[in-house]
Amino acid sequence: MKFGVFLQHLQMAAREQDCGLPEIFAEAKSLGYDYVNMDCQDASEELKEQLAAAGLTVWEIYDNFRWAEDPENMNDLRLIRAAELMGSTHLLPVPGLYSGDPEREPTELANMVQGLAAFTEEAGKHGMICGMEDYDHLLSPIRTIDGIRFFQERIPQLQTFFDTGNFFISCEDCLEAFAVFRHNTVSVHMKDRTMEMNSGHPKTRTDGSLMYPCAVGSGIIPLREIARQLEEQGFTGVYAAEFFDTDNYTRDLQKSAQFFKELQEQK
Repeated sequence: MKFGVFLQHLQMAAREQDCGLPEIFAEAKSLGYDYVNMDCQDASEELKEQLAAAGLTVWEIYDNFRWAEDPENMNDLRLIRAAELMGSTHLLPVPGLYSGDPEREPTELANMVQGLAAFTEEAGKHGMICGMEDYDHLLSPIRTIDGIRFFQERIPQLQTFFDTGNFFISCEDCLEAFAVFRHNTVSVHMKDRTMEMNSGHPKTRTDGSLMYPCAVGSGIIPLREIARQLEEQGFTGVYAAEFFDTDNYTRDLQKSAQFFKELQEQK
């Protein structure tokens, strides 16, 4: 099993500990993380060298697009350029959000499909694959099973970067979603959720309830079952710990690593 973590979590942990990135990268490596997922705007030669020195590899790079407004805006292909620089072939282009105007939604959706299809084709020319995650925003067209299916039916090359915790915002069952997308899941965002109030920043679900962030393995998402099914089908991708909006990144970095260690031991 291969384990990773989001670069922004390491950046936040470094701030908490008042240390440099090389130190936090070394800590992550010692905890059992070998990969990072990152925002394309963080890409640099310096970061590449720091990650390599710690023995960390970039697995997935993402960028946010605004194709609902302009389907031809490719952000100057900065996602592809960042991936080439950092040595990644797994791209997560987030297509954008609805404006909130129901009358504009059909056009905005068509624009997002158009933009993502063109970008996916361009990425393929560079030997890269594009994936889609369930994006947990109430204005996202891909926060539900049907939303992701709509795009993948129109862009067959799109793989799934399965986020275990994001279907929860739409009150959809994670295991039911996984049954739909397990066949083309090549990357996993291991995100847990809790309904118990904590000091992290909550998000509102479609039923009006609040969900809170937590360390991987400490909430209510059936992560062990997802991992079991993935291992049974020969999954070779990365399980990346994700706990955006937590109140303590250092703590959750360590707790998530412990959960991954337990998963590895139970394999």
